[in-house]
Amino acid sequence: MANYPVNKIRNVCLMGHGGDGKTSLVESLLNISGATDRVGKIADGNTVCDFDPEEIRRKFSISTAVAPVEWNDCKINLLDTPGFFDFESEVQCAMRVAESALIVATGKSGPGVGTEKAWERCEEQAMPRMFYISKIDEENSDYYTSLHKLQKQFGVSVAPIVVPIFEGNRDTVGIVDCVIRKAYRMDGNKRVEIPIPEDMKDRIDQHRAALCENIAELSEDLMERYFAGEEFSDEELIAGIRQGVKDLVLAPVFCGTAATGIGSYALLKGIADYMPSPDEKPVELCEDEKGELIEINCTPNGSTCAFVFKTVADQYGRFSYFKVMSGEVKQDMTLVNKRADANEKMGHIFTVCGKKTSEVPVVGCGDIGAVSKLVTTRTGDTLSMSVRKVELEPIEFAPPCYTQAIAAKVKGAEVGHKAGAAASEAVDKGSFQVGRLIGKAKRAIADATAEEPQPADPAEIPAADVSVSAPTGTLRASEGERAANGEPVTYVPVSQTSAARTADAAPKADAAAKPKVKKPTEAQKAAAKKKAAQASTDAARMVGKGLGRMGKMFGSFKEEFDKASK
Repeated sequence: MANYPVNKIRNVCLMGHGGDGKTSLVESLLNISGATDRVGKIADGNTVCDFDPEEIRRKFSISTAVAPVEWNDCKINLLDTPGFFDFESEVQCAMRVAESALIVATGKSGPGVGTEKAWERCEEQAMPRMFYISKIDEENSDYYTSLHKLQKQFGVSVAPIVVPIFEGNRDTVGIVDCVIRKAYRMDGNKRVEIPIPEDMKDRIDQHRAALCENIAELSEDLMERYFAGEEFSDEELIAGIRQGVKDLVLAPVFCGTAATGIGSYALLKGIADYMPSPDEKPVELCEDEKGELIEINCTPNGSTCAFVFKTVADQYGRFSYFKVMSGEVKQDMTLVNKRADANEKMGHIFTVCGKKTSEVPVVGCGDIGAVSKLVTTRTGDTLSMSVRKVELEPIEFAPPCYTQAIAAKVKGAEVGHKAGAAASEAVDKGSFQVGRLIGKAKRAIADATAEEPQPADPAEIPAADVSVSAPTGTLRASEGERAANGEPVTYVPVSQTSAARTADAAPKADAAAKPKVKKPTEAQKAAAKKKAAQASTDAARMVGKGLGRMGKMFGSFKEEFDKASK
């Protein structure tokens, strides 16, 4: 994938309620743009974004996935986020690096709780947004009812850009772009222009007039032209919608169906035309190593600065997703993590599409990439040049919806933070040391009481039946002679090399090869008991020593407890 300039990049966060069709929409956009050769289905478990085994089994998204799309000289990084509220942190990580949001609502039920929460998050962060009404071809789906619910709930800024064309029994056959006033239908993966139905022309004119009215509020010049009755050109309307989205006075509405690709072309064009680029996002402020406030401008000529918004750990190691906030990240570049005060080498950097990675030499300004095997960096860290160490604002996670706490029954029995930490340390260290001493004592007792095999009587070993090969390849002396000389006896079977060796020689050699152990004498038993008793005494002394150390630790703990409880 080519390296795009910063003004040709769009980082879009897909948000909405669970099951409203975000992942299926990404599949359609990837297929329409040519990134994939087929449209994956959630039911079949072959979508690009839901690749985790748990996501395939449960049939919904669990983590944020990145899916880049190339369209009309633009690179659109789609951040597919989970819709279920259990994975709220994944949405916040994606919003931290996105410049705009695409809120997906279904045509069957309209805006849900997830739609409301997505709008509220965008409001809190002043993030430009657009709507997409999905599943308009399904049974009991009603596009206009869902549109009116959105307008009633979120205000007059919600304005349709694309409306569907229905035929017969509510069959969706195409869409009409209200800005350029053209209608299209899908022929496979190709878009074919068709005439606008006569019964829809008045409705299209009404939608276009509403867009012109919203745009006229952007400047006095446009307002005067609007009241003078002048009609805006298509180019002026597109530029006005883009400015209105950026200024948060307009929230365009698109629609379509992922199964057939209807509306996907118009949505890609709308993202490229109306969504802001990374360099149009407000400048971020942060502190440098001297504590002075500096601005981080999203420009390729600036000092390199990257923000890590997601970390994945698997059997192959750690994989960190980052966005280049300034400058550019090159292969084998060394950056500094200010929080950890450590250097990180960007050895191999990648672009990511679902679970597929492609190694690249450079990730440009405003773009999203990934790097492997970072040592100290974690989610929310900033990587910058050593000449200008900075730390951007970390990801602000929402407070939990449900919390629990433990309280003491008796008043005054609470333990302070320091006292609790001292207790934990004392128990951990004391238990470890006593356990180690007890294990050492057990090994000493086991060594003292074990019966060692006694060497066999040299006289009972056959003198010259078996010969073994020495390491140098020469024949050693007989086992009987080796035993007589006090050498250790080793029985190794050898192949027959002599014609004089008879067939019954092997059983004799096997019998001779079995080590013979003599029973210990009374004197040896007495010595072993004495040794075991001494080992037990030593073990008791070791355990007592360990308990003494624990006593000292708990004494220091009591002092900390007394200080904390005062």
